[in-house]
Amino acid sequence: MKKTVLILADAFRNDYLDRGVTPFLDKEKINAHYVRKIVPGNGFCERSEIFTGKHPAETGFFTAIDLSKEKNIYSRFSPLLNILNIFLKIFPSILLEKVLRRLIWEIVSKTKYPMHPYKIPLNILKYFTLTEDKVDMRKKGALGCLSIFDYIEQNGGRYFYDSFTALNIAQKGDDHYRINIALENADEAYSHYFIYLSELDAIGHKYGPESKEINKAIHEMDQKIEYLIQRFKTKAPDTQFIILGDHGMVEVEQKIDAISILNNTFNKYPISLGKDYLYFLDSTLVRIWIKDNSFKAQVLNEFRNNNELKTKGQFITKANAIELQIPYTSESPDLIWWAKSGTLVSPDFFHRREEGIKGMHGYDNSYDSSKGFCIVTGEEVKPKFIEQEHLTSVFKKLKGEV
Repeated sequence: MKKTVLILADAFRNDYLDRGVTPFLDKEKINAHYVRKIVPGNGFCERSEIFTGKHPAETGFFTAIDLSKEKNIYSRFSPLLNILNIFLKIFPSILLEKVLRRLIWEIVSKTKYPMHPYKIPLNILKYFTLTEDKVDMRKKGALGCLSIFDYIEQNGGRYFYDSFTALNIAQKGDDHYRINIALENADEAYSHYFIYLSELDAIGHKYGPESKEINKAIHEMDQKIEYLIQRFKTKAPDTQFIILGDHGMVEVEQKIDAISILNNTFNKYPISLGKDYLYFLDSTLVRIWIKDNSFKAQVLNEFRNNNELKTKGQFITKANAIELQIPYTSESPDLIWWAKSGTLVSPDFFHRREEGIKGMHGYDNSYDSSKGFCIVTGEEVKPKFIEQEHLTSVFKKLKGEV
């Protein structure tokens, strides 16, 4: 059986291949179908682009977490979460909070629609839900259109997914673990294999994309991919491999304390978090929903005229959302602020201020530093060089349309 293996190397930036530390990939790309720059959609939902071949404006998936249209799992525990939130404010402890959030995830992960609590304030967890990962992507119609999983099953194939990732499942092991379980199943009757490699994303966030640490990690990733491909081919020689860097990584140059700006503004008005307004802080985005119309216009006007927000980013409107291929509907937040490339929202709902993040993605995809790459290699793949394609093009490659 001819097999296709997707090797998704998270945050493998396109120019990492120009640093002289990837001898295997340098050799492979010469006789491969090589796309030098892969352009991800704006936002944080790359997997839905890969698996459907559609842009965020088409799928509606822009951020990993959004306002929930219905009660989520945390609604059941709302009174307890409110008490715990107050307790942590009175007795702040990073260690205690880590333990509490870990326990919460252990409980929630076993439910139908799990979502990790991340660093989201406990008293507003009930208002949010996962987007592309709310429903298991592998289920028929889960992404609102034909997915690669639907396609495989329609064509009588089977896929191996145990080496991949999703936000609604607990992660198992590291890159080596995921590589090895894929290799253990290489001679099974699967037509497609999905393998996720996370190390470059982790190192890029921690040390930045220009660090000596990332160069070491790039070289090690090259070795991991070589190990995987060479051993896989001993069991299935005619396999087609799709090596994908889904997006890039940008050096953090400045930060913005968005939560202070929000609190300083909202505290001027007799409105309360949860009841009258909500906000969500991604690493590069600030989203605000205001339920109370009494002060809505004044509050939004203050934010739009805030000098720091205007200097360090831009506001997403219906007009520029179309140009940026970002979904924008009547259900969109009342205000969306997007950071300039290299500007980090700190703290946010995923990272503490103390973590000292030095690299981030989720910026304007027109910058080369936001782009990944794609190499398709195999015995039947004809060599071809393409300067640039959108991430959605990987969907056709997964279907064998190279």
